[in-house]
Order: sequence, then C-alpha cells, then structure tokens
Amino acid sequence: MKIRLSILAILLFSSTAISFDLDSARKSKKVTELDTGFLKANDASLKTNVASINAKRKKAYQKIYDKLKPEEKKKLSVEDIGKKAAKKIKKSMGQ
Repeated sequence: MKIRLSILAILLFSSTAISFDLDSARKSKKVTELDTGFLKANDASLKTNVASINAKRKKAYQKIYDKLKPEEKKKLSVEDIGKKAAKKIKKSMGQ
C-alpha cells in the first residue's frame, strides 16, 4: 500500500512541478515514458527538463525503497520501484 501511495505522489509531482506541460509533451511525442519509470527526451530542447524530472523520480524511487521493510527489500530493487511507477504512469495515460 505504501508503494502505491508513493507512486501516486510521484505521478502528481512529475506532472505539476515542472515548468513545461508534461502532458502536452507526451501527447506531441516530445517525451516518452520508458518502462523503467523515467522519461526520454525526443526533442533536444527538453533534455534539461527531462533530466530534472528523471533526477527527481530517481530520488523518489530511492526514498520509497528506503522506507520498505527489510523483507520487502529482499524482493524489490529501486529499479523495480521505477518499473512499477512506469506501469502506473502509463495506466494513468490510458496506455
């Protein structure tokens, strides 16, 4: 449950705290959501913004991982958290 709430927070943070419209950039294919939970810039002018979002996501994934119980950490990695976030993000986008 904690992971789900944390991933939801990432979704909200990623799309609202950035100086450009992430939803529009996705729709126009200027950025792509990867299965890893990170963005790929398809437009060179957005590389700095995408790098900023990805850095924040990486910190958020690490923070989620750090809050896991030891037995959960044996089953999941930070990368797994990112992959779970990617699924949620894509689902929220209707993909």
